[in-house]
Amino acid sequence: MHTSLLGRVVPTVSVLALLTAACSIDDQGSGSSDDGGGGEFTVNTENCPDPEAVTAEIGDTIKIGWSAALSGPVAATQVRVNRGIDARLKLYNESQKDIGGRTIDFQMKDDGYDPQKAKQNVAELIQRDKVDILGAVGGGQLAAVVDDQNEACVPLLNSQVGSPEWRDVELYPWTTSYLPRNDMELIASTQLIENEVEDPKVVVVYQQTESGTALRDAFDDAAEGTDLEIVDRIALTTPSDAASSARESGANVLFNATIGADCLSVPEAVARAGFEPELLIQPSACADAKSIYQAGGEAMDGAILFAWTVQGLDPAATEDEDWAEYAAAVEAIDGDPQDNYTILGWSLMDIIIGGLIEADASEDGLTRKSIIEVAQTLQYEPSMFRDGIPWSMSPETGNGINKLQPLRWNAAEGAFDPMGDALTLEAD
Repeated sequence: MHTSLLGRVVPTVSVLALLTAACSIDDQGSGSSDDGGGGEFTVNTENCPDPEAVTAEIGDTIKIGWSAALSGPVAATQVRVNRGIDARLKLYNESQKDIGGRTIDFQMKDDGYDPQKAKQNVAELIQRDKVDILGAVGGGQLAAVVDDQNEACVPLLNSQVGSPEWRDVELYPWTTSYLPRNDMELIASTQLIENEVEDPKVVVVYQQTESGTALRDAFDDAAEGTDLEIVDRIALTTPSDAASSARESGANVLFNATIGADCLSVPEAVARAGFEPELLIQPSACADAKSIYQAGGEAMDGAILFAWTVQGLDPAATEDEDWAEYAAAVEAIDGDPQDNYTILGWSLMDIIIGGLIEADASEDGLTRKSIIEVAQTLQYEPSMFRDGIPWSMSPETGNGINKLQPLRWNAAEGAFDPMGDALTLEAD
């Protein structure tokens, strides 16, 4: 965390810009400064449906609309993320309003984790609700909406998606993602496995969703050219069946390519099946210490997580002045400040607000165009990020989280132990 209250914008020193102007959907295009630096990113608005609307200054209310799963298999997790979002917005609207005095109006439409429903929601948000900013949760959901959203020239900021597929600013200049890129995170995971396990044999258990298969495929790619042998890839039907298959695979490492409830249910089933891998690797989206690791007891002992935010169960976190302001805001809406999904939601919205403040201070003022141009290059220190891990967005990688801290769960202590220093993420 940081000594200043809430996050702060960091002056850009050097963010590599795009080398050439590029065509996006329907030749909409994006470009940047031609000197290869300076932190510049310019989006071409000539082929937007209404170029004047894209460059018009936003009035007294900033309208944000999201599509997310408020029902269905991942709803319980999303509701907890939403508490952090709501707390950060309430603090802004009631105490700050430092985006030119504007109010932020936020709405979220339920898509039940159904990509087609997400597509319908986003169409309504664009056409009927006339939002200034969009949001989406899940790889399948983003895939369903990203073309329409880019053609409409409405910024979609900090989608809760790890895939690198939609981070190509030449194709999707109006879209940014919050989660670390799967491919970069899993390169770090494979390096850690090689360092920790002699003759590593890995079994991958994956959810049969866009997110699960993306994690599986990213792990496959990251393992190429390493000493890792992937002995089996198990599509998750039930946790018990997956655990039995994993036990029979001959693996000594388990990568649990899941999100939501299966972050816990798969390791629990593995323990019941008597499978004891030398390493259990969890994706960074399996973030919450209380509901996953503490709840899992001995089944989670030694599990590895890569983190970028502070951990709610870390006693050191509660001694920071940033934590006090965050915790008070979350408790004011009857939330649990120690919930790491709530911390994730707070940080996600904190970054958006930080970018809006910078866009409002730009020469063009606060417009849809300035919002996305700032978002693609934003340098920021979110208040709930770990020390030494900033938000540093580059249009080259589409990645704002470029460092992750490996943690190992200590069941006896009920806390994570850091494993060395934070790792810098690298693309293959």
